[in-house]
This record gives sequence, structure tokens and C-alpha cells, in this order.
Amino acid sequence: MESTDRPNACAVLFDWENTLLDLRATREAFFVIQWQSFLDELLHIPARTYVDAALRHLQTAANPGMAYRRVVEELKLPAELAQLLANDFHTQQGGAPRLFPGALNLMRHLSVLYKTGLIGQGNVGFVQHTLKRTGIAPYLHHVQVNETNGGGKPGTEIFRKALRALKVPAHQTVYVGDDLETDLLAAAESGLRTIWKRPDHMPRQMHPDHADAVIDDIRDLPHALRDFAGIPAG
Repeated sequence: MESTDRPNACAVLFDWENTLLDLRATREAFFVIQWQSFLDELLHIPARTYVDAALRHLQTAANPGMAYRRVVEELKLPAELAQLLANDFHTQQGGAPRLFPGALNLMRHLSVLYKTGLIGQGNVGFVQHTLKRTGIAPYLHHVQVNETNGGGKPGTEIFRKALRALKVPAHQTVYVGDDLETDLLAAAESGLRTIWKRPDHMPRQMHPDHADAVIDDIRDLPHALRDFAGIPAG
């Protein structure tokens, strides 16, 4: 995207999962707790074996129920255990949220300089609960979470709603997200400036056209903001 001078930024909007919230670390912590909670049924399975299987299948399965059926089958556990584990996941998965290093201090800092907001997609209860548990909620001026099935990203309407709620123009707003299509493309099409938090598995030389800047660590965000013409870094 061609760089142009713009007025000072008024707002910074964030994605939640894999941008501020370390989703893999959050799930890993939960699966350790789950293994301990179901110790009578899982004691003969090493904790690391269970956690690795749960992480792998949750990543690839269409839903948690299917993921746990695969876990139970792989580890040769009683079939009826799959539903119990899935129910536990739905009710307790946000019990041990993990932020990326430096994320909380970053939000304390930015919330003084900008209007800050979060645009989330997925399980509303999970997002709201993890926001509170991590301590980030007080540093957000607006939170907008849409259920996955309908009305969420990557459409542009969710960004327009956030801009209206914060009373800021698109060209004075920066969006930070990890997913090129789900996050950045729709934000760019909505007129926002965009910063891609590049996932670890993506090539370091990759810099898509619809990202104004790229960071590999959320702690580098103030430097990226400072590099934008006319945008204060604090």
C-alpha cells in the first residue's frame, strides 16, 4: 500500500486472538488444567501426550466436539469421555488466558494516547471472559465481538460500527491484526491504516500490499506507529 502523509491517529483497533491473546499458550494452559481435572480418567496418559493431542486436533477439527472425539480415539480412551471433555472446554476454556509478552503494559500505554478498541470474532463469552481475566478490559474504550456465524469479520461493516462507536474517522485509525484476509484486508478496504502482526510460521520476507507496516512482536507496535507520518508514538 502506498504511503501517504495523514493526520494524527485518533484510535488503534486490535484483533484479539493471536494478536494480543496468545491463543496457543492459552489453550495449552487449559489442556494441562483439564488433564488434572480428569485425572481419574487420564492418569495413565502422560500430560504432555494429552496436551499435544488436544492442541493438534483442535487446530484441524471443524469444532471442539469433533476434536475431542479424535483425541479419545487416538489415545484409546472411553468414547463417552469425548462429550464430557468437550463440555468442559466450552465452559472452562477461558480459565487460564495468556497474553503475548508485553501486551498488558502496551495497552496501558496506548490507552492514554489513543482511543483503543477491540474487534473480536468467535465465542462472545470466551472473548469477554479472557479480556477480564487478563486485565486488558479497562484499557479498551470499545469492545465489539461478533459470533462466528454471521456478521463478523472479514466484512467491512464491523469496522464501520467500531468507528461510529469511537467517533473517529477511518483515515485516523490504525488496525492491528494477525490474519491477512480476515483482519487486514477488510480493515484496509474500510479505509483504516493497517499493521500486520506476522505469525511465527509466516516467511519473514513477506510484506503484503495491504499492510502499511509489519511487526513480529506486539511490543514493537509503538515503533511502527511512530514510523507512520504524523502519528504520535508517545
